[in-house]
Amino acid sequence: MTRIIAQVVWLAIMLVQKIVYQWNITNMVFYHQKLIQIHAFGCNLCSILCPINNDIDRNEIKEAYACFSLDNSERKSSSSGGIASIFYAHFITKKNGSCYGCSYDENLQLKFSRSDNLKEIKKYKTSKYSQSYIGKIFKDVEKDLKNNLFTLFIGTPCQIAGLKKYLRKDYKNLLTIDLICHGVPSQKYLDEYIHGLKLKEKPDNITFRGLNDFQFSVYSKENLILSESSDTNLFFKAFLNGLFYRENCYSCKYANTLRVRRHYNRRFLGIRTRNSIY
Repeated sequence: MTRIIAQVVWLAIMLVQKIVYQWNITNMVFYHQKLIQIHAFGCNLCSILCPINNDIDRNEIKEAYACFSLDNSERKSSSSGGIASIFYAHFITKKNGSCYGCSYDENLQLKFSRSDNLKEIKKYKTSKYSQSYIGKIFKDVEKDLKNNLFTLFIGTPCQIAGLKKYLRKDYKNLLTIDLICHGVPSQKYLDEYIHGLKLKEKPDNITFRGLNDFQFSVYSKENLILSESSDTNLFFKAFLNGLFYRENCYSCKYANTLRVRRHYNRRFLGIRTRNSIY
């Protein structure tokens, strides 16, 4: 009962913040890129490269394929059939390249990182439902590209657009895959929600998918300490009903059929009802 009350109070606070502060609350709890004016040069490069202020070339969807990994263990440990893992593994084993993706660290902070071995790419598996921290990862991508490494970057459409604008040129050794994004809650919302659960053990991992449905699961030292379905978990209820996304997600310029790259990834929910092979 105490946990339920705490969750209801948390959700009420989040909604009040959105109503009262509107844009101000976004500035407080979401990651925002800052435009730094370099007065010494007056180049205005930050504004010129901003993917929000400037359009980026996009592609009309011409074909769509439903696919999954033939490795049963790989597929079961993934959220969307294990396709991203196949791409990551191919770039490492076949192209001797580098891969970029995001994962939760031991403090449940979602951050982008670089990997170049099969053991590390496992952390990129499964869906993540909070805003990821980019940091200075674009610099690392550019360094790999200039060193002629085959490079794979998987992220949301706005992140891919930001990377493409940052690079300012096309690289034949770069493959980007954008996800069909649902919108992102802030990291702070997730932090406060987990804090409000009053768990007896310190959580160090979190997942949002079960075998066949949405499932909010929290782990401590690989032991499951909390698991709730999306029907009962308040964070999931708020997420699936779009109550606390980053403000620009509600009018996202990338939420349409024109994609920032020719390759994109999504989950085919309910495809088993149409095709028995899945």
